[in-house]
Amino acid sequence: MVRSKKRKILVVTPTYPHSEKIRGVPGFIREICTLLAEQDYLVDVLAPYYEGAKPIARYNNITVYRFRYAIPGMHAKTAHDNTHSTVAANDIPPIWRPFYSHFLQRKLIKLIKLYDYEAIHAHWLVPQGWAAAKACIALGGGIPLICSAYGLDLRPAEGFERTARQLVLKYAKHVTVTSRANQERLKRTHPEINRKISVLPVGVDLATLFCRMPYVKRQKHALLFVGRLSPESGLHTLIKAMPLIQAHVPEIRLFVVGDGPDRKSLEEFAKEYGCHHQVQFIGSLAPPAVALFYNKARMVVIPTQPINADGFLEDEERMAQVCIEAMGCKCPVIISGLDWIREIVVDEQTGKVMRSSSPEDLSDKVLWVLSHPLETKQMVTKAHERVQLNFDIARCGDLLRTFLNNG
Repeated sequence: MVRSKKRKILVVTPTYPHSEKIRGVPGFIREICTLLAEQDYLVDVLAPYYEGAKPIARYNNITVYRFRYAIPGMHAKTAHDNTHSTVAANDIPPIWRPFYSHFLQRKLIKLIKLYDYEAIHAHWLVPQGWAAAKACIALGGGIPLICSAYGLDLRPAEGFERTARQLVLKYAKHVTVTSRANQERLKRTHPEINRKISVLPVGVDLATLFCRMPYVKRQKHALLFVGRLSPESGLHTLIKAMPLIQAHVPEIRLFVVGDGPDRKSLEEFAKEYGCHHQVQFIGSLAPPAVALFYNKARMVVIPTQPINADGFLEDEERMAQVCIEAMGCKCPVIISGLDWIREIVVDEQTGKVMRSSSPEDLSDKVLWVLSHPLETKQMVTKAHERVQLNFDIARCGDLLRTFLNNG
């Protein structure tokens, strides 16, 4: 039997960790590219160069190209963290940002000329999607462009950002977002894309990585937070709740996995509240180590809170991913009741939903989980079934293949 020829696609992304062992960089894009490469596609990836990286490398049958945007020694020191969407949030010095978009577009044109791509998938509308649309237009069009919008892509924009976003939304064959709430948000600001926008959830490897490890014993009094330490993390609320929880459960401990700009201030905040001996800041970990923490923790707390009046979250996708990972590891979840979370957590059925910025309500939820083991076990079982059905990386790969094939 003659095997059908694989379709060649190009994935444009601000980050591509070459291994699941890289610390602090979520692996969703790498995992979904690997899934596509194992099935119907030849996958090329275009990502920014960082100091010490190989300009061209192959990982898991995927060719990764990295474009330079600055003089030697001035690139990012490590692979970018893809929890943010724009160049400005990817730790690129302002002087190099115009060059970033220029050299990204230039490298795209070169690759498109060299290879017969049947589709391009750009993660983030600006600058990745915008550069891809500009490159395709410059070469006469014809290549279907699929764009996935995240984070800052969904926030109201002005000036260049708005113009660039309109261009890519007009040119793209299909646009994906991570939740129905974000689908409605983008439809309101750009009603012209109503017929070409779909939901592509953040997928997680629930089969081999984020799953229950039967040989790992849970620590009865261990709370866990996983995420970027930024103002919207809501970790201040959790630290405020610690003395309230300790009044009933003196043995309680909080482990904080992740890093970010607020780490030092949060460590000082814990000292002010007199609970710094019960709060341990671990730092960033590779995904396998994070999975081990999920399996050891008694529960995961995600007290995310918007820092803007519009309720917008920059780090929404990462918080959703943390929630799915924890549920995949059969760890109880307490999370803030934001619009997008209702698609993952059903309050009192698959998790506990807390009032945002309320340490008292958070404390009550934690104490309930600690004192209701049978009800919590039933809740965890339903949560595990829900994420297996809706958020496994294999299902997300099937959805993406549908969009690429229809393109």
